[in-house]
Amino acid sequence: MLQRYFSYLESRGRMFNFILGLLCLAAVSLLDWFDNEELSFGFFYLFPVGFTTWYAGRRPGQVIALLGAANWAVDNHSHLSHALIWNTFSTFAVFIITTMLIGKVREMWEKERNQSRIDDLTGLVNSRAFMETLSYEVERFKRGSSTFSVGYIDLDEFKVVNDRYGHQKGDELLKSVAEIFRHSLRKTDVIARMGGDEFAIFFPGTQSDSIRQVMEKVRALFLATMEKNRWPTTFSMGVVTFDSPPETADDVILMTDRLMYKVKGSGKNCIEYSVYSGGEYEYPLLYD
Repeated sequence: MLQRYFSYLESRGRMFNFILGLLCLAAVSLLDWFDNEELSFGFFYLFPVGFTTWYAGRRPGQVIALLGAANWAVDNHSHLSHALIWNTFSTFAVFIITTMLIGKVREMWEKERNQSRIDDLTGLVNSRAFMETLSYEVERFKRGSSTFSVGYIDLDEFKVVNDRYGHQKGDELLKSVAEIFRHSLRKTDVIARMGGDEFAIFFPGTQSDSIRQVMEKVRALFLATMEKNRWPTTFSMGVVTFDSPPETADDVILMTDRLMYKVKGSGKNCIEYSVYSGGEYEYPLLYD
């Protein structure tokens, strides 16, 4: 339940969370304003400061820190004095240090999260991140979202390159493949290295006809790059368009992976397309 709430806040953007932080600050200020003077609410100002810094960023957090310190000073001192100036400054310093610490923790958390979702060699998302995206899109489809397609790719004769030229050339080949996909496909398409020499592509809102046109261009560029570098590598690919939502993301991978292996068993170096409309899944003819 909490995870869904935190994800919701992340999805709403910085401005929404900054406004929420202001409302939280207003609530604490009202409590401080109407409280018994013997009670201190200074600690509670850290909540809007911390919340805003984490979800809206350091600068919005610093704004909340400044407003919080000023409000605390007005609520707890009736006249200007050296003590007021010192207490306001020290309170603001504590709030600012809080924003710096929380901002640093957030930065480290984002770096760690990105590293756990990105393939170090190619810069593409990894299998974990791809499956998370795919699971989300499957659930969206079940609630009425549009159709999507998924392609699964295996490089043919990649082991030959590794054996003949060494793993450094093999890594260079994988990075070249990633660049071809990245620059040939839409920014909305999600490209992942699933492991080894296998890749997957999520095509949102697309039918097989439009994917065929794009992938033929990608394939031509791929083969030209392989020929230029004298790499004896092609690729086999299975693409499934989902007109009906599958049960799970694992089912999507199973269908596309099975389709790709049918290409591998039929001579390699081509792409096969299929459409899933629910019920029994059928394999179509190959497209060279």
